[in-house]
Amino acid sequence: MRVWCDVYDAAGNRQGDGPILTLKSASVTRALDGAGNIKMDAPGTDERAVTWLTNERRVRINIEHLERIRELGRGIVRDVGYNDTASGWSISPNGPDSLDELKRRTVHYNRTYNNVPVKDVVADLVGLVPGWSSNCTIETTISARFDAASVLKALQSVCEMQGLHLRQTPGANVVEVDKFGINSGLRLLRLVNPTQAYRDIYENDDIALIESFKITSSTAAIANRISVIGAGANADSALTLAKCNRTSPFPIKVEVINGRTLYILEHAASIAKYGIIEQDVQIKEIAPLSNNDTDEERASNATYDAAAAWLERNAWQKDTFRIGVKKCTKTIQPGDKVRIVYKGRVERADGTLFVYRDINDDFWVLKATEKIGTDGVSLELEVCNVDSYASDAARVIVGGLNQIKLQGITIQPSINHYSAGPEQIQIDGINPGKVQLIITDRCFQVDTILMRVRARRFTATAKGAAAGGDHRHKVFEWEQTAHFWTDIQRYLCRVWRNGQWNQGTVEMYGPANDDVYTYESSGDHTHPMEYGIYRDNRRPGNMTIKVNGVTVAASVGSTSSDFDQTYDITEQVKNRAGGFRGVHDVDISCTAGQGEVLVTFDVNETITPVKYEGAT
Repeated sequence: MRVWCDVYDAAGNRQGDGPILTLKSASVTRALDGAGNIKMDAPGTDERAVTWLTNERRVRINIEHLERIRELGRGIVRDVGYNDTASGWSISPNGPDSLDELKRRTVHYNRTYNNVPVKDVVADLVGLVPGWSSNCTIETTISARFDAASVLKALQSVCEMQGLHLRQTPGANVVEVDKFGINSGLRLLRLVNPTQAYRDIYENDDIALIESFKITSSTAAIANRISVIGAGANADSALTLAKCNRTSPFPIKVEVINGRTLYILEHAASIAKYGIIEQDVQIKEIAPLSNNDTDEERASNATYDAAAAWLERNAWQKDTFRIGVKKCTKTIQPGDKVRIVYKGRVERADGTLFVYRDINDDFWVLKATEKIGTDGVSLELEVCNVDSYASDAARVIVGGLNQIKLQGITIQPSINHYSAGPEQIQIDGINPGKVQLIITDRCFQVDTILMRVRARRFTATAKGAAAGGDHRHKVFEWEQTAHFWTDIQRYLCRVWRNGQWNQGTVEMYGPANDDVYTYESSGDHTHPMEYGIYRDNRRPGNMTIKVNGVTVAASVGSTSSDFDQTYDITEQVKNRAGGFRGVHDVDISCTAGQGEVLVTFDVNETITPVKYEGAT
């Protein structure tokens, strides 16, 4: 049995003239959906080890065991301990495994994928890290935006929302993304605790021996009936499943509870076994890439996919096993399934055996730790009946991605209120009027829109006007010839009497059919303005009000009284042909009277302030 390591710098250049052969012990932990760690112990008397095993060096740990050589794991020296004890001087380099390199590269801002296959998203993200490649064949399309996230966290988010997993390929800088353990032939290993180990067991590389066994069974995190929302500043503004077109694996149930429409997923088999266990789930990581119907549908579908994956993983009791293993010659990967054949027995007082646990089933490997030291090679596995960690574990996947935002990391819809207007128009029986309401692209959804319409008389603040250049004034208007003498004409005039104008006539010599004007024209005089409040005595009556061509009121308003009415036009706006984002026309006409109409809009909307600059 031997253990050694090769050392490289950050650029991949090998350090020294060969491997470090003096390692006293080493261990490697491989974890599902994240970086594991490496640990080593070397004598301080080895100058090569002290010189090369320094911070940020890359190491590859190899072992020879049972006449087989294999790479135990690879990682980055992040911390180095120096120990001086009675037994001698030693150094203890340790750090994360190689996947940590993906944590130290960022996607920066607005890294956007619009309806792109998962395999291409994974390849593009992994391609941001020099020296790394990906292995993913998932064709399902997703829409996602990442801002200020590490490459690893972005990959974790993609996997979480699609019910996938990620890990590193043994002995290579390759990221694998898949469902993993669903393939029974994938590194299937059979673990047993035989009462008597026969020779053929020791010679069978597919059989390892259980040395220690610890089981934890928990139902604390079970949920089998969940109401689902996506991103949003609060429950009122959050993305819902309203536009989702998914029907499987869980049909969407729509219920109105406390006056709110909820979208619910149920796991029927779990409910049958445990009864209904409810939970309200908000998946804050998902928001639309932009405020159009297509992207809203994709975001709604992505929310469903994430919720369905979450429900599938949390609907059952979690049986977690910590198993110490001997005689293992294979590299066990997280995401593999291993078969456990185990009988736990207790001897009764009468000498008979009581079997308290009888297990013969396949389980997911969540974590694998291999150690090599003076006492040989050991393997410790953490396995589970479902492919997620227990809810109280350090590596909680759902909701534990440090605010990584699929479909927009910093985009959170929020409620907004504003008033527009009043817009003023003048109408009469011949001339209708129009006002417009504009809904911009920042609007994620329309909640309510109220329109207040007020009709009133025309109002002026002055009358009269200054003279405009030389001109004459009409004095009398000819009416008819007054007598049989054709040169006597009758003219109309107006006389102010008793506070009002009265019509009169006057007769004088003049030609027939001609009005009487002042003798000369003049521009030297003025017409003084008379200031004050002057109101017409009529209003618009019998009005018709239309929004986007849809009549919301007909035959309203009177010519003898002011009009003031509020209308809910939410549906007319939401159902506009071409979508609610854009210009909405309000047309108002009347068949009687005339006057001013004032229109004010009161808008409650949910906004998503997206700055969208195209897909990557």
